[in-house]
Amino acid sequence: MEHRKKSNNNPLIWILLGILFIWSAVLTYSYVTRSLLDTKNTTDKILKVRGLVVVNQNSIERVWIGAPLPEPIILGNRMP
Repeated sequence: MEHRKKSNNNPLIWILLGILFIWSAVLTYSYVTRSLLDTKNTTDKILKVRGLVVVNQNSIERVWIGAPLPEPIILGNRMP
């Protein structure tokens, strides 16, 4: 009986190692990218606007914040 040494070139192992490597690279990339984006938004900045309009999913104006306010909308029409 001849004893053969087991081959380390099993294709399934190499495929699984490749998938593991790609998965870890993607997770690392997403973590680093998220960390960099979060640090950009933590600086203290002042936002100045003249007004803010909140609209719904149909682009209908629901809330106006600002000055001067436009004429009111009554029954879908802007009144003077």
